[in-house]
Amino acid sequence: MGRQVAQRIGAQIVSLDSMKIYRGMDIGTAKPDATTRGEVVHHLIDICEPHEPYSVADYLTDAAEAGARIEAAGDLPLFVGGTAMYLKALLEGLVEAPAADLAYRETLVQQARDEGIQALHARLEQVDAPSAGRIHPNDQRRVIRALEYHHATGRPISAVRTQWAGPPKRAAILVGLRWPRSILLERIDRRVERMFAMGLADEVQQIQSQGGFGRESSQAIGYKEVLSAGSPEAAMESIQRRTRQFAKRQMTWFRRFSAIHWIDVAAQTDLEHAVDEAVAVLASQ
Repeated sequence: MGRQVAQRIGAQIVSLDSMKIYRGMDIGTAKPDATTRGEVVHHLIDICEPHEPYSVADYLTDAAEAGARIEAAGDLPLFVGGTAMYLKALLEGLVEAPAADLAYRETLVQQARDEGIQALHARLEQVDAPSAGRIHPNDQRRVIRALEYHHATGRPISAVRTQWAGPPKRAAILVGLRWPRSILLERIDRRVERMFAMGLADEVQQIQSQGGFGRESSQAIGYKEVLSAGSPEAAMESIQRRTRQFAKRQMTWFRRFSAIHWIDVAAQTDLEHAVDEAVAVLASQ
């Protein structure tokens, strides 16, 4: 749909997907094919290797450069994708985080091994009760991140969350597609089946043989499950389940953006009408 809208409004597409940035991760991220990318210019796809680190701050820099190139060409930037954190950062800016203290992080990791993650969560409750209430006691990565932030700054990371509040830093028109839940779940299951039919397992093995995955890319839905599951059937079931969970979290995230114009679609044929409605919304503001 992004291609059709871009062609109608004279836009170039900027990917808003945290995993499409990685080369070789094509099937699992459902990247647009060569034909689609030939019809409309796409940016921020295939810009780094899976083993390379890439942050939200990196994305903001690259997106600004892409937007400048697009505007210099006389076109509009059309951001397409579902990474809510990227969208939030684009609209509201990014709070600068302290540099990672790897030695302190390792101390926390060791403490989790020795005493259990619950001990770290209890410690977080003492210095940042709001974060402790929001973060599950077994979510080691987020518990440690919150403790690291407090250690580095002397402030609770929950205070940073309030800095997201306020009017958007950039003007934008937001359009989203909304499927009935039963149809959405069916589409998820069929998509995962197609991924395996197209060779997802082979794609994972090829990446492994060419440098492997980094911290960020290894969390991508599909790739993580293929790497850890004992069989293709188990991997497929795990991917379907995790994708359903991710879709639910996405909608929770996007409900925070009150300005989104939602277009309800109930069938594949509705997409033509969705394109018309999206174009009308973009042209009217």
